[in-house]
Amino acid sequence: MNEPNEKKFSFLFFDDKDDQNTDNPSEDNASKKTENEILRKTINFRKTGIQKYKITLVGELQINSMNTTSKVENNLIFHLKNIFDDGEILLNLISYDKEMISCNNQGFKEMFLVTRQLEKLYDEFEAVINQSGEIIEIKNLDFLQQKWKKIKNELVTYFNEGTDIESFFKLNDETMNNQSFWKQMLNEQEFFFLFFDLANYGHSFQRRKQIKRDNAFRSNQINWQMDYEAKTNSDGITMSVNGFFKPDNKWLDQAYGKMPFLTGIPFTPNFKIEGEYKFDPVTGFIKEAYVNLEETVNSSLLYHKLKFQIIQMP
Repeated sequence: MNEPNEKKFSFLFFDDKDDQNTDNPSEDNASKKTENEILRKTINFRKTGIQKYKITLVGELQINSMNTTSKVENNLIFHLKNIFDDGEILLNLISYDKEMISCNNQGFKEMFLVTRQLEKLYDEFEAVINQSGEIIEIKNLDFLQQKWKKIKNELVTYFNEGTDIESFFKLNDETMNNQSFWKQMLNEQEFFFLFFDLANYGHSFQRRKQIKRDNAFRSNQINWQMDYEAKTNSDGITMSVNGFFKPDNKWLDQAYGKMPFLTGIPFTPNFKIEGEYKFDPVTGFIKEAYVNLEETVNSSLLYHKLKFQIIQMP
């Protein structure tokens, strides 16, 4: 991780080109020509500061004859404290408040309440993060460990019986003292996927890349092929996001073949991501976004659909 250098984080910038002073006009013009030839538009954080967002998630899950719909709202506050010249940032997630607005499945409601207890640990964590949203180093691990000791035995209700998150998630003090475990747990949160990896920070407006993520049932990994295209106007930068994955029968069988209700049923896969981000050209922060993610294995018996909406709050 390098020292802060705000100069390199203008929203539109030349590739690692420093200003050059020269007394030779022809050399200066040649230098500018070379720079113009490699000019690329990129999305980067330009300013530090505190940001507030509301994330709304509408989900639908079909498993055989069971259909579950839900709506969750997440209000979060984070402080981007520093920008480093290698693309990494120092981020403090100040508040992570999540509420289930509606759900037609009591089991999902109960599970949500228990996981919310664990997610109390996410408040006030501070970490160095790269442009893909991967945690490089947790800066306040001692604080998080002390917080774990305070909440690990707090009782929560799960189907009318009391439990605690230490027993429910089979966690222990040794595990929670391991920074690698914390990195893994935090990296799995949708916040990092939506705000960093999918948002394409540090890369050109027009780009194709791959994103690997577990499928909805954690039974296989999806290798998303992502396409990006952005345009600028008076309101800022608007970027379209499109992803696809075309699994073969071997991949599908490994991921879903053990589900008995799919025996003898043909796979009709449809995996896609569609979204749009709007960025503030002065700061580089997301102004608003929507992301639709679909993982359909069979259009009648097995699918998972997620619709995210991100709104920057005043």
